[in-house]
Amino acid sequence: MVYSYKNGFLGYLEAQNSIAFSENEEDLRIIVMNSKHKIEQEGPHHVDTASLYKFAGTITLTFITTFECNMKCKYCYESSMVCNDDGVPGAFTCEMMLATYIGFMNKFPNAKFRITFFGGEPFVQFETIREFMISVEKYCSDNKKEKPTYGAITNGTLLCNDVCEMIVDHFQDLTISLDGVKTINDMYRIYKDGSGTFDSVHENILKLKRYNASNILSLTCEATLTSECFRAYSSEITKQNYELFKHLFSTVGLIPEVSDSFCLADYPAKLEMLVNDYMDLWIDDILSNRTPANIIVFNNLIAGFTSNKMDFCECAAGHTYYSITPDLTVYPCQVSVFSDNCIMGQINAVDSSLSMDHANISTYTDMRHNKLCLDCEYRSICSNYCKVSMKSATADKYPNMCLFSKVVMKVGILKLYELEQNGLIGQFISSFVSTCKKVK
Repeated sequence: MVYSYKNGFLGYLEAQNSIAFSENEEDLRIIVMNSKHKIEQEGPHHVDTASLYKFAGTITLTFITTFECNMKCKYCYESSMVCNDDGVPGAFTCEMMLATYIGFMNKFPNAKFRITFFGGEPFVQFETIREFMISVEKYCSDNKKEKPTYGAITNGTLLCNDVCEMIVDHFQDLTISLDGVKTINDMYRIYKDGSGTFDSVHENILKLKRYNASNILSLTCEATLTSECFRAYSSEITKQNYELFKHLFSTVGLIPEVSDSFCLADYPAKLEMLVNDYMDLWIDDILSNRTPANIIVFNNLIAGFTSNKMDFCECAAGHTYYSITPDLTVYPCQVSVFSDNCIMGQINAVDSSLSMDHANISTYTDMRHNKLCLDCEYRSICSNYCKVSMKSATADKYPNMCLFSKVVMKVGILKLYELEQNGLIGQFISSFVSTCKKVK
């Protein structure tokens, strides 16, 4: 991990968790290599299921509430939706969701639960969700169990008054997909008739914020960096997106487009320019003691540098995080739902029993089991690791995820070094820590 910088080169020293400068590239590369932690690739990872089931703290269940959606986004990875025998997209009933919840409660008797509704578009099934939450409250009251917390991932188009009231009254957080300003968003996030969704989503977010006047609900934006972001790239558009995200959302997740059709020859160069623009705006807000857009991937990167703690990235999927489809099949997470070799369990709708096999996901529990990650020079500060999309069988299918992480790291290293050289690193870290406390 060595980068050209003015009249020399910068390198990240893994063991010291620091940045070094040298005028000699080869000398610096040797120093960087000698600084790498020696990590032996482990064999199959054994999951102590007895301890997991008994001592797990919080279990997150993501219900793929329905495969039906009222939109037709051009990059949707769920385009091959699962339908029932009548050709209608599959959907949960209240009884099926309750059976699933009880099955997991019986499997993890001492855990707390968090439930996320996903789709398709989950609020197509609004009445089912509301009925399920009422049933859960009664079940927990009758059995003296702690009630779960709730959240959802939505396209934001169906936030009518009743939905807004339910969300603010019962949800801890809500994630809304919005790719940016109207010209960017409406190129890909469209209704089935081809019309754009920005206006209705923007109006619904403002309405939800009025319901959420006390800021009890945390609003997260999931913004996909589509090819249109780069074709129409300009610093001004990036600034407009940044300001939009900052004023509408508590947290922002930037996600690279991973559709098979994504192809742009100058993508790496434009991606670096776009990340550089976002990070300049973010750093300027922090140094100026303004509340910045709370961009997750930037926060994770800076937190890794400032904590002096070198932890290898692990994922909770298949351990304390599970996704369940309407046919009551259990997967490690929602990303893995369309991967046949990721099935790890099944719910019996009759008696709510849950059978699970953790061995199916044990070979990629963390990056130490993945040679692609093990050999990567960015491994120790990677903040975008996904064990489903990056496991050996599929890593070459979604190269944009890796490239995005590497660009964020490169830009972050250069920015941190410049802050240090300009005598601003102390002020930046102090303001960054203060900002993190505010947004929480």
